[in-house]
Amino acid sequence: MKKQANNTAVLGALIGVIGLALLVYGIYQYNVIHQSVVKSLGNTFDKLIKGSSRPETLAIAEMIAGGGLALVGAFLAFGRRKR
Repeated sequence: MKKQANNTAVLGALIGVIGLALLVYGIYQYNVIHQSVVKSLGNTFDKLIKGSSRPETLAIAEMIAGGGLALVGAFLAFGRRKR
């Protein structure tokens, strides 16, 4: 049973690292997109009329997925274990 608990902890740590990487990448992508949109006044008005752009929506989805994976990984790695 102890080996299974160790495997779960390792899997949780791996999922957590992947989730954190995805979260950081999503934040980076969102900042890059936001900086390019802010530079142009025309793009700002276009965004107000049309709403979020597809790359911006994808970056937000990456941040949400990364945060979720990081939480699941933390729970698996450090969560309550059976005694």
